[in-house]
Amino acid sequence: MVVSLGLNFIMIFSIVQYIYMVNDVTRVLRVAELGMFSTAFVVVLLSVNTITQGRLGGGTEINSNMLAILCVYGFTLTMYLRKLDRISAYSGWFRMVFYILVILLTGSRKGLIMVALATVVVQFAGDRKHILEKLIIGAGVVAVVYALIMNVEFLYNIVGVRVENLLTMLSEDGNTTEESLEERQYLVETGLRYIKQKPWTGYGYDCFKLVSGKGPNGKVPI
Repeated sequence: MVVSLGLNFIMIFSIVQYIYMVNDVTRVLRVAELGMFSTAFVVVLLSVNTITQGRLGGGTEINSNMLAILCVYGFTLTMYLRKLDRISAYSGWFRMVFYILVILLTGSRKGLIMVALATVVVQFAGDRKHILEKLIIGAGVVAVVYALIMNVEFLYNIVGVRVENLLTMLSEDGNTTEESLEERQYLVETGLRYIKQKPWTGYGYDCFKLVSGKGPNGKVPI
């Protein structure tokens, strides 16, 4: 924990110093987005032989959810820079489509939800023009993506079945046999119980796994 906090501090300090020296926030964002795009592209190249056989990232020992979140950041920055007209239309659309494809291949529900939220924030924050048009386009994109992940076999096996399980859990029935969803449901319910027990003092930083015991699948939450 101490090492992680120390590394985070060094990274944040370095980023702040770089922004101060460059004195151009959009340029810094472009450099950051380029780094994210390059990382995702390299992972795809390393996984090209197994890209349809499982969640992207597993074959390179990279956490699939972390790769998806990286792509969400890249997607958001690209959309923002395109809105400011700091990158060309062709480059912007190519990168955004690439990021969405990578997120789909990671099978990350978290990534899909974050992309949807990021799109809403960037497109509607401070800009009330063409709202109906944007909503129609957004609904169309969601419908196309949903149709793809439910009807293309390898996409269904990677992400479609995970989306199905999430919808099942959120339904009135609420029963799912997917281990990761059961674990997350346990974490949320247990966390809420501990918040009610000690709403002001809590249990200390990173102590959830110490006080919660084993989860529904016999694992200690991490």
